[in-house]
Amino acid sequence: MTDSGRFVTGALMALISLLGLVLAAGAVDAGMEIFGLGLFVFGVLFIFQLIRQAYEPEEN
Repeated sequence: MTDSGRFVTGALMALISLLGLVLAAGAVDAGMEIFGLGLFVFGVLFIFQLIRQAYEPEEN
């Protein structure tokens, strides 16, 4: 993936993570709260994976 592709993907995942926090904060039942927190955790882990891939040495 190119650097610009990683940037765009990271920005979209940040928005999805924020959406998860909004869902969890406004949840009226446990299911929606768990889904929102899960969405947040998934987004953060995905962003960390993008960072790891960017700094990982390339294979020959």
